[in-house]
Parts: sequence; C-alpha cells; structure tokens
Amino acid sequence: MVDSGQAGLGPAGGAVAPIEPVPFVNPRCPGLGVEVMSLAQLRHRLPARHHSVPSRPDFHQLMLVESGNTGHDVDFVRHHVPAGAVLTVHAGQVQRFAEDAGAQGWMVLFRPEFLPADAVADSPLVPLEGSPVRLPVGQREAIVLGVHALAAAYEACDGRPAAVRALQHLLLALLLQLAQVRDDVDRAPGPPGLRRVLQRFRQALEQRFAQEREAAAYARLVGCSTRTLSRACMALAGGTPRELIERRVTLEAKRLLAHSPLTVSAIALDLGFSEATNFVKFFKRGAGCTPAAFRSGAREGATGT
Repeated sequence: MVDSGQAGLGPAGGAVAPIEPVPFVNPRCPGLGVEVMSLAQLRHRLPARHHSVPSRPDFHQLMLVESGNTGHDVDFVRHHVPAGAVLTVHAGQVQRFAEDAGAQGWMVLFRPEFLPADAVADSPLVPLEGSPVRLPVGQREAIVLGVHALAAAYEACDGRPAAVRALQHLLLALLLQLAQVRDDVDRAPGPPGLRRVLQRFRQALEQRFAQEREAAAYARLVGCSTRTLSRACMALAGGTPRELIERRVTLEAKRLLAHSPLTVSAIALDLGFSEATNFVKFFKRGAGCTPAAFRSGAREGATGT
C-alpha cells in the first residue's frame, strides 16, 4: 500500500483528506491476480488510517458478510452491509472503512484482468454495482458455498497454471451467481447483447470521461449505433448515455473537491472545461450546489467523523 503523506490545506483553508492510491499486492502469491481472506484477517492487515483516510484501489473487491454487520463508504455514500449481504467496490472507486461491528465473512480482491477477457465482455460485473445485495434465503447457501470453495482453492493454489485457471473459473462462477441474484432482485436483467454494450461503454467512459462528452463518440468506441447505446443505458442503468457521462464527470469533480487541494479552476481544466464558469454551471446542475459549497460541506463532514 502507498502512503500519500500528511493531509494538506486546501485553497479555502480546510483540511484535505487525500485519496490514498492502493495497488494490488498479493503477499502470499506474488503475481497472482486474486486474493481471498476472512474479514478477521482483513482487520488484522488493514492500516488504521483506512478508517479516516479515503483510498482508491486499482482492483475489484467483493465483501460477503456472514454474521454481524459493517459499514463502508463508497464515493460519498455510506453502505450498511448486514449479514447475508454482498457489497462490491470496483477498481477506481474511492472508499473508506467507516464502521466495524465485528462482522464475520470474506473479502475477495482481484485485478480486473484476472478474469478471462471473453468473460469480462459478457459483463458479469455490471449487475454488481450499487448498493449491497441482500442474498435471498434460497440462494444464500449456494453463494456462501461458492465463496468458501474459492477460499479453499486459493489456500491450496501453488501457482501452477491449472490451479490458477481453477481460481479464475471459481471466481467467474461466483460472479455469475451474484449477477443472477441481482437480476432476480431488479427483475430487469436485459438481453446479454445490451449488457456487453453497457460494459464496453463503462470501460470507455472510465478512460475518456475528461476528454469526451458526446454519446455518438462513445457509440463509435463501443462499436454500436447511438440508438443501441441509448437502449442499453436506459434498460440497464436507468439513464441516457449523456446522463451517465455527466454523472461520471460530476463524481470525479466531487472526489477532487473533497480530497485534493486543487483550485476550482484547476479542477475544471483537469475535467476538460475550457472555462471555470462553465464547470461551475455544470457542477451545480448535477450536484445541486456550487463546487465551493460542496467542498466546504465535504470538509466539515470529514472533521465531524
């Protein structure tokens, strides 16, 4: 893990809680792109500062709580994760370990590229975004058994290709099971083709949100028509491509306002706005307040925790 140093002072004089980048490091099997541990093991390893300093992992996380409950902040939203629920945090999201009520369960960490490329294209991860998924009683045992099987295979893994492939397939099977649970909860799974479109759009958006705002440009990157991209976004994400693009830019602006000492003008330039005034109007439309007001509120909240 990387220590980004002491918190500084922002332009308005408020304390900045810097985002700490967290690269994937597997101490048991260097080079292996997945790690499975109990929540008790995680508590033992977790730096105390991660309860107060936000971090940004470059890997996906899947938390299964079997007993007790815990709290987790993800991109300005506090999620309460009770027994029988699963929370996923995607690579690049900003998180903080907010509460710990002695929860018992498992944490699965894996790099995005650990899964086969064709499996990722089928988007098993897409349905896992959002709030914690409460596992229905009838499916909970199967999910728990899947996590336990993955944990056992991880402990037995000696790095040989067959063992690594077994881990990949067990993880993929678990993600697909969870995707099915999410589909059952949402009751709007959507056609597989649209899922692939949405997954590719989100991948392109993560790479280009600061440079590209037009839906047509993303449709070209995805390899579909603008109409198909709109259908995928509306059916599976509840918004138009433009709305999803603007949400992503607004989220990044919030991260920079809350966790960096950059001026509003500098943030505007970083996010592709030629004029700070245009950025202020854009942010106010998406966040409901000015950048200065959001920054002030975020820092007051941080000092109150």
